[in-house]
Amino acid sequence: MTPLTHNLTGFALGLGVAAALPHTMAGIFVVGCVLGARAPDWLEIARFNKWSRQRESLIPHRTLTHWLWPWLALLILSVISIRQGGQNLSTSIGMAGFASSGLLHVATDSMTSMGCPLGVNPFGKRTSLRWLRTGSSREILVILAAFVLAGAGWSFR
Repeated sequence: MTPLTHNLTGFALGLGVAAALPHTMAGIFVVGCVLGARAPDWLEIARFNKWSRQRESLIPHRTLTHWLWPWLALLILSVISIRQGGQNLSTSIGMAGFASSGLLHVATDSMTSMGCPLGVNPFGKRTSLRWLRTGSSREILVILAAFVLAGAGWSFR
C-alpha cells in the first residue's frame, strides 16, 4: 500500500471508533491512529542511500515491524490499561489508537502480493491475500471502504 492509503485508512479508523468514545477521548484516539498509520514502515528506521539510490533500513522491510503479534499485544495491553482506568487513561487510549492503526497497516499490506509475516517467525514466510498491487487503482476501493465503515460507526451513535 502507498503511504497515502495507510494515512487515510488510519484516519478513517480513528474517526469510526471515535464515534463510540466520549468526546474528551475521541481526539486522542484519532491522533493515535494517525501516528500509527505508517508506524510499521517508519519503525524500520529507513533512509535513502544517495550513492546506490535505494531505500535501506535497519530492520528489513515487512519483517519484524509488519508482524501481527507485537501490534496485537500492544492493543491488548492498551485495552487492559484502559479498563483499569487511572492517571494514564489518555495515554492508553492514544496507544490503543496507535496499535489499532498499526494492525490495520499490517492487514492492508497483507492484501498486496508482497504480504506480511503473520506466522510464528517474523522473518519467515509472508502471507498474502493477493487482492491488489501496491499503487494500483484498487487502493481507492480500500480507502473508500474504510471511510464507509467509519461513517457506519457514526450512524450508530
